[in-house]
Amino acid sequence: LTVSDTTAKALSSIGINKDICVIPNSAHNAFFTNEKCQIAELHKGRWFGYFGSLHSWQGVETAVNAFADIADEIPHFNMLIVTGGKKIARKLLRKRIRKKGIEERVLFIPSLPTIELATAINMLEFTVCPLTETRRNTFQGCCPIKIVESMAAGKPVIASDLEVCRKLIKNYHNGLLVSAANRRKWALSILQLANNGVLLNKLATNARRTAEDKFARNNIHKRLTDYFLRTIRQNGD
Repeated sequence: LTVSDTTAKALSSIGINKDICVIPNSAHNAFFTNEKCQIAELHKGRWFGYFGSLHSWQGVETAVNAFADIADEIPHFNMLIVTGGKKIARKLLRKRIRKKGIEERVLFIPSLPTIELATAINMLEFTVCPLTETRRNTFQGCCPIKIVESMAAGKPVIASDLEVCRKLIKNYHNGLLVSAANRRKWALSILQLANNGVLLNKLATNARRTAEDKFARNNIHKRLTDYFLRTIRQNGD
């Protein structure tokens, strides 16, 4: 039992010959609500964001660099980073942000409990998932929870054009797919969503619908229950 087709292929490649069932991650019910958060800064201006770890394979530097390239063109936009990354990783990223001259435009927040994170995402217009093209993402695989939760909140995601993201996002339908680490294309995609309200609203509506159909917790729990019961019957226990 795994959350990703890519991971299923990896398991098969190392000799796992039994049937492999793929059931994606689910979004907590809190992400489907429209509760507003208490973080005062998010009530001023417009925001997009990243939430997750600062491991190198997450690629957050790509999003930061891209934002820095076009920040002057969208002076009304700011970036939220919610992370529990290691202290040294946070320090290095903050240094990069200062060097890029966008320190006043980026808000760092430590990891939040699920319900508080959901309310913070509600204040954003879109999020980013800039995964790098490494074996961690292309061979081992994953089902990025940040994508699932953002879509549940009705927030489209700009994500790296990797198989693990393509399984969740259809380009220009419920999000945008961009070449991993292509700084220029990432900058243009951020600029596009910041300036094209019609496209943003379309993607947001379809993102929520996708999450309701595929990632709602009740639906995923039913699939898990069915899988467990079927497995018990097959083993005669």
